[in-house]
Amino acid sequence: MGLPVAMTLGFWILAVLMSLAILRVSGPTFPAKFHLDDALAMSPAMKLSDFPVVKLVARVSRSGNVQAQPGDFEGSVASVRLGTASLNLVIDRVVP
Repeated sequence: MGLPVAMTLGFWILAVLMSLAILRVSGPTFPAKFHLDDALAMSPAMKLSDFPVVKLVARVSRSGNVQAQPGDFEGSVASVRLGTASLNLVIDRVVP
């Protein structure tokens, strides 16, 4: 399924309620393929490899903002071990 170019798919990688990394994909197609590594870290002092288990959140947003907006579509997977392959993350909620 393709989305209008104005849509943005964002992946947020979280550990202990803190964002570690963000990956944005403009005009995504599904299924989306991505690779998470230290290059995506928001801070060099907080590398993904420092956290063996993270929560992965995916959001499709019209605005492209980091903060969830009403009407955005979202899904998440908790307790993702780094190095996991073929993760199935379903975007199945609408942000109220």
